[in-house]
Amino acid sequence: RIEASPDRVWGELPGVFEEVGIPIGTVDASQQLMGNRGVRVAHRIKAGRLSQLLSCGEGLTGPSADSYDVSISVLTRLEADGKATVLRTVVEGRASSGTNGGGAVRCATTGVLEQKIATSLTLRSVAH
Repeated sequence: RIEASPDRVWGELPGVFEEVGIPIGTVDASQQLMGNRGVRVAHRIKAGRLSQLLSCGEGLTGPSADSYDVSISVLTRLEADGKATVLRTVVEGRASSGTNGGGAVRCATTGVLEQKIATSLTLRSVAH
């Protein structure tokens, strides 16, 4: 919950996605939904190493998120709650070793990216 109007928070959301390193590929202003439904990323984004953000299992060389090909989906939806805004961010990932026979594994979020988005949005929205 952010103590600012949804319009104020919506205006700050693009800057937050840039700050964490997720390019915006989905924008639905009528539903106040923004993010990316699936972007391939290297082993880190501006928000941190993928193994800090996603749990994709362990391989011989350590966390799979740091060595596999990873596709991450990050979607944030805003909902009005009186004069405040309820923020809902969903982070999902899939990792693949890229070798034949190596199937994709589903990655669980650690909650770190959602927290970074919420904290940044709160600071930006309330400060202005």
